[in-house]
Amino acid sequence: MSDFRFQLDGVTLTQSDEKIIDYIYQHISTIPYLTIDQLAKELEVSIATLSRFVRHVGYPNFKELKNAIIAHESILTPAQKFQDALSLSGTMSAKSLLHQQQEYIDKTIENLSEHDINKAVKMIRDTQVIHIFGKGASAGPAELLSFRIKCFQKHTIRLHSSGSELFEDLAGIRPGELIVIFAFYKISVEAKVVLDHARKMKIPTILVTDRLYTEHETRGDVNLYVYRGGNSEHHSMTALVALIDALVVLIANSSKEVPENTTADRNELRERYSKQIPL
Repeated sequence: MSDFRFQLDGVTLTQSDEKIIDYIYQHISTIPYLTIDQLAKELEVSIATLSRFVRHVGYPNFKELKNAIIAHESILTPAQKFQDALSLSGTMSAKSLLHQQQEYIDKTIENLSEHDINKAVKMIRDTQVIHIFGKGASAGPAELLSFRIKCFQKHTIRLHSSGSELFEDLAGIRPGELIVIFAFYKISVEAKVVLDHARKMKIPTILVTDRLYTEHETRGDVNLYVYRGGNSEHHSMTALVALIDALVVLIANSSKEVPENTTADRNELRERYSKQIPL
């Protein structure tokens, strides 16, 4: 993956600019091979809009932007090689699909900030009450994180994904607590509301997202990136689940006092109520 990044200090971005930046970051290796017409079609914007964007971020034309990307771009990544091989062979199997999931994890590793991961680990480790938001497909990973971190004797609260119940949940959040938000692709209105409320109340947030670039209103105090596949691909949860497992292990490793009696308590409960709830 390229380390190309736009120099945006002092640049005011429009919503259209942000959409273009995110697409370019997500498809950085293919941008040099596209014409401005093709990219405009992919982005569903006009050529004029794309040309204005290129000038706005400091390049005289699209060709110069592509040259800048090429200057930072390495040879085909393993993920690209795999995709090319798959398209050439025209075959699909369980093994090929599992290899694809490996590539998703590799892309996540390449773009995931170690600093942000360590910060997220510290935030979760040092907070007793953790609110978790996940809507739609994100509800499963949100529930997984909630389940995993309960072993550290944290009080986890799943936020409702919509409606008046969400407002009631938000009203109950207090200073010193933490919100973890799972939001992917087109970040939902509800996720934006959660982030906005947290910002106003000065509640720290961890945003788990598949967007390499996020505008201010959809940015957490810590952003954790996961790659889930291209726009036309099946959006996988493999890298996301791996990230959650990594977080849990790192939290356990960094905890000064890992609860020692949790397993014993569970075993005692199982023995006591095994007749009522067979194992």
